[in-house]
Amino acid sequence: MLPAANDESTILVKRTLPFPAEQVFDAWLTEDIARLFLFSAPHGDVEETLIDPRVGGYFSVIDRRGDHSVLHTGEYVVIDRPSRLFFTFRIPAFHKDSILVRIYFTAAGQETHVVLDAGHVPPEARESAIHGWGSMLDLLGHAIKAMQP
Repeated sequence: MLPAANDESTILVKRTLPFPAEQVFDAWLTEDIARLFLFSAPHGDVEETLIDPRVGGYFSVIDRRGDHSVLHTGEYVVIDRPSRLFFTFRIPAFHKDSILVRIYFTAAGQETHVVLDAGHVPPEARESAIHGWGSMLDLLGHAIKAMQP
């Protein structure tokens, strides 16, 4: 079942990507692909991507932005290939609390509908969160294409 934005702190971001669901899902858990889109900021450079792709496993991405580095971290809560990926997420430099991110992948022939649901986003961060997650999903498509033979 896909989520509905049920309160002001929940955001939904949707994209359709021209790749099979397994390929789109696997990109989130494969370091070489994830480093091309995961938490990559414009004018930033991903310094390190570590992924332990199992329920209870952690990920961390360090993005260099100018003269400082930003750590993004989380823990995998649900890994249900190729339909659902849930994880906690936080940026320790900006927020002490984690949010829950739920991503749903629905196959549609050779395309995949991706719905990303992030809850407990503070009102002041809502617009930037929608933009950031949307940009990430756009970069995901480019990353998959770049890794194709």
